[in-house]
Amino acid sequence: MGEDRISRYPKPVAPASYFFGADRLLETQPLIYRDLRGHFRRKTLSDSQRTNRHKLLLGTASWGNRYGILNSTHVQNDDVPKILKLALDAGIKGIDTAPGYGGSEVVLGCSDLRPFDVHTKIDSSTWARGSDAADAQFQASIKSLGVSVVKGLTFHSAHAFLSSSFRALAFITRLRNEGFIKTWGISVYSPEEAYSVMRSASPDYIQAPVNIVDRRFLNEMLVGRLLDAGIGLQARSIFLQGLLLSDEESLPIQFNELQPLISEYSVAAKERGISQFELALRFVNESTAVQGVVVGVNEESHVQQLISSTQEQFETLSLEGLSYSDKVEIIDPRSWRP
Repeated sequence: MGEDRISRYPKPVAPASYFFGADRLLETQPLIYRDLRGHFRRKTLSDSQRTNRHKLLLGTASWGNRYGILNSTHVQNDDVPKILKLALDAGIKGIDTAPGYGGSEVVLGCSDLRPFDVHTKIDSSTWARGSDAADAQFQASIKSLGVSVVKGLTFHSAHAFLSSSFRALAFITRLRNEGFIKTWGISVYSPEEAYSVMRSASPDYIQAPVNIVDRRFLNEMLVGRLLDAGIGLQARSIFLQGLLLSDEESLPIQFNELQPLISEYSVAAKERGISQFELALRFVNESTAVQGVVVGVNEESHVQQLISSTQEQFETLSLEGLSYSDKVEIIDPRSWRP
C-alpha cells in the first residue's frame, strides 16, 4: 500500500439479482417473481426504488460539528423541518446521526421522525465504559430523537466492537428483543476490519468509506463475502469529505496527487452533461454492491441536488473505466496531515 496504484475498476461484482438471496439486504433493483399460476412477473417499484432514493440516508455529521475538510457551514435549526419534508416528499427516508454529532439528535427530535428510518450510533468512549453506559447513551439518543425504535444502531468503531464482541452481541440481542432496534451494524475503515468483523459476528450491515476514488470495499472477493454472510454495505464519505466536489486548482497542497483524478472526473462529468456532484453520487448509488448511501446535507439546496441527481434513469452511467487510487495517504482521512 506504500505505492499509489492508479488502476482500473475491478471485474464487475455479482449481478443485482444475486443480492436477493440474502433477505436482510435492501432491494436495489426490479425483481422478477413467479405468481400463483406460475407466470413470471415484474414487481412494481415505487418512485424511490426506480431512482435508488430509497438507498439514501441524510448525513448529519456536520449539523453540530464542523465535518469535512472543505466544509465550514452548519445547519440552521429553522431549516431542519424544510430539509426533512423535502427529502420525505422525494422518497428519501434514511437518516444517519449519532450522539457525537454535536446537537444533531436534539435538532432532529424537534421534528416528527416517525416516517423516517433513523440510524444512530454507540460511540467508542461510551462503549469502553461498559454496557450500562452504552445503554444510557442509547436511551438518551432515542429520547432526544423523539422515537421509541430506530432502524439501525451502529457501533462507531470496529476496534471497540471487536475488543468485547461477546458483550456487544449480548447488548444488541437485548435491545433487539426489547424492540428498540430493527437492525445493527459496525462502522469500519478498511477491508481488513471488515474481515475481522465477519470472523466474529454477522451484523445486518457495515458502514464503510466508498467513493469513486476509494473502491476497496467494491472488491469482488469482499463483496462476495458480505453477500454470503447477508451483510449489507452502507457507503459513507462518498465525496471524500468534499474533495471530489472541488476543482484541481483549489485542492489543498497536501492533495496534489489527487489532481489528475479530479481532472479526469471533471472531464467525465462534462462529457456526460452532469455535475461532479452527480458523477460522484451516482457512481456509488448505482452500485449493486451498495445498499445504503450516507450523504451529508446542511440545507435545502443540498437535498434538491440529491433529488435532481437521482431522477429516474433509463440506463446507468458507465463509469467503470475511470481511474482510482488505493494510496492510504490519499483515501483515508485518518492519515491526512492537519
